[in-house]
Amino acid sequence: MRLSAIAIFHRAPTETVEPDSVQIMESAFNLAAVPFWDKKKVEELILQGFRICGARIPPGTIHSVRYPEAQHTFHIVLQASGKGCVVATDAEYPSRSAVSIAYKFLNRVPGQPVSAATATTPAVQNLHDAITVYQDPVQADKISLLQRELEEVHRVMEENIERVLRRGEQIDDLIARSNKLSDASKAFYQRTKKMNSCCTLL
Repeated sequence: MRLSAIAIFHRAPTETVEPDSVQIMESAFNLAAVPFWDKKKVEELILQGFRICGARIPPGTIHSVRYPEAQHTFHIVLQASGKGCVVATDAEYPSRSAVSIAYKFLNRVPGQPVSAATATTPAVQNLHDAITVYQDPVQADKISLLQRELEEVHRVMEENIERVLRRGEQIDDLIARSNKLSDASKAFYQRTKKMNSCCTLL
């Protein structure tokens, strides 16, 4: 899972606009997987994709668009006012977390940090911080955090049930062995009694 770019843009609040009229206000990139000599080209390709997608969707909507040229999925939130945020991720990154990141930056008060999903995560001051902190989608979305915790609890419970079942099998084996010992001891007692009855002392 990878978060590659975030951008805040503004456009006219009409149904559609020309891509060149979409103004990128702020952007941040994490292109660590891209070779150094290709980074600038990839940045330009992603920004052009942001402009195209931001121009084509109607205001007041949320869209996730697969952009094969840049090998990314663009998650776009466009407010009715024409202010929008685009988050570029790979195909594995959860769309709910990406949309949550977009909303955090669209709804932030200027000069105030964006609140984090967990108490251990520092508050995000800007897009450059966000691109680093939100590489883990759980940091962006409280529901994903709860889901991860539930999966962990589920895994621990499955392990506990397996241990109890194994313990139950071991107990059943012990009971069977004790029954065999009990049967063997009864047989031994009867044999010794029979042997002792043949030889009585006067």
